Amino acid sequence: MTEQAEVQGLLHTDSILLEPTSGNTGVALALVAGMKGYQFTAVVSEKGTQEKRRMLELYGADIILSPGAAGSNGAIRLAQELIQQEKRYVMLFQYGNLANAAAHYETTGAEILRDLPDVSVLAAGLDSGGTLTGIGKRLKEHSSAIRVVAAEPMQGESIQGLRSLADGFTPPVLDQSLLDDKMLITSRRAWLRTLQLRKQEGIFAGPSSGAVLDVALRVAERMKQGKIVIILADGGWKYLSEQNWTMRMAKHPVSAVLGLYEYRWTACSRSRSLRSRCTPLIPRPRLSLAQLPVQNPLSFQPGREHGRRSFAQAPRECSRNYVGGSGGRPALAHRQYSGAGSFKARCDSGGDLDRGRKP
Repeated sequence: MTEQAEVQGLLHTDSILLEPTSGNTGVALALVAGMKGYQFTAVVSEKGTQEKRRMLELYGADIILSPGAAGSNGAIRLAQELIQQEKRYVMLFQYGNLANAAAHYETTGAEILRDLPDVSVLAAGLDSGGTLTGIGKRLKEHSSAIRVVAAEPMQGESIQGLRSLADGFTPPVLDQSLLDDKMLITSRRAWLRTLQLRKQEGIFAGPSSGAVLDVALRVAERMKQGKIVIILADGGWKYLSEQNWTMRMAKHPVSAVLGLYEYRWTACSRSRSLRSRCTPLIPRPRLSLAQLPVQNPLSFQPGREHGRRSFAQAPRECSRNYVGGSGGRPALAHRQYSGAGSFKARCDSGGDLDRGRKP
């Protein structure tokens, strides 16, 4: 975007780059502006974390705060007002700049097709629209059968790095004709997925990445086979000051709240003899993840990590929701939805898994 503005003659030695930003693009512009000798001012919502502001400052950016209640849309409005007041300001405006999408068309999209030409689905977060539009266009040109799915916050929900179109602003660069589906997600659910990423995969990502993971898993539930690419566009270090890393994890163990199971996809794909390892510890709930009532955490034993216990240790009444694992034949806790956001538990000996019954 910066080089395009230079070619078009929009930038001069005394120009000041101005951009409303929620994180990634602002940091990138601060870096590029510093290398090219331009001043840079970022308009950031007061809701933005301290870590984001600190990184912008380290790259030499000046920061103007917009009211937090208005979110990133408020930052956009304030930047548009400032551009009218100061002639030296030049706003590249990521939300309407075609070079934003073109960068992903030329680089990210090409990289995905090089590494995974038989991709079935792309799942990515909806913010400026550049990622979804650029990659989506490249993938659709490769094969019209490839689906592009966007993760979008529910109206009124704040997931940093993502935006809800229902809040009143649709980025001009977003080509919605490329989207096969948009899936809504709450902030709480996005954070729970973010915690799951850190705990189970060792990936220290931000909440927008958790939102995309949740959407990808919902898409996977509907697929018989295929390959899904997800974009984890945000690092967890930007949110170290957030309380969600510890408080919510302690109160609501991730697997209990979301009804998650462990799959060992790598082992499963390497050898048929390891097929049992890709079987979930317990069958799927009768509700999909989208319907699972996450507001009512299932019962859990304090001090036990997701209830992974041997059959010998499992209580006869099967009062815990997650049992089974390393000590021989697993005891299974089947959870049956009984209405009013609650589950009933019943016990099996594990024979279904031995007979290869599909969960």
